[in-house]
Amino acid sequence: MDKMVRRMEVHDVEDVAALSAELGYPTTPELVRERLARITTNGNAICYVATACGSVAGWTHAYAVFLIESPPYAELGGLVVSSGFKRQGIGSALVQAAEDRARWDGLPRRYRRSSQIAS
Repeated sequence: MDKMVRRMEVHDVEDVAALSAELGYPTTPELVRERLARITTNGNAICYVATACGSVAGWTHAYAVFLIESPPYAELGGLVVSSGFKRQGIGSALVQAAEDRARWDGLPRRYRRSSQIAS
């Protein structure tokens, strides 16, 4: 299987919305487009999609957290893998891309906020 992780782009919003609904967070492509625009202009966040067999198989959103009381860290805000692509390394590839980016940005710690899995 050919899989690739890349930055999420505007043309991915329909697939991202469908995957979000699969996880139990129904949304619309229009709302995903608005949210993606806000997230990507922030500069402290990144969104990735994983593609496999020519389609979007999953996505993740990671962002930097800056607090007064502790050192900065990266947190996964969302991670979704399509039920048709489970157990094929898609989730691991997305997490690895987010962690690589966090290290590149100098964020030594990384947290995953949720372990909810779409079925």
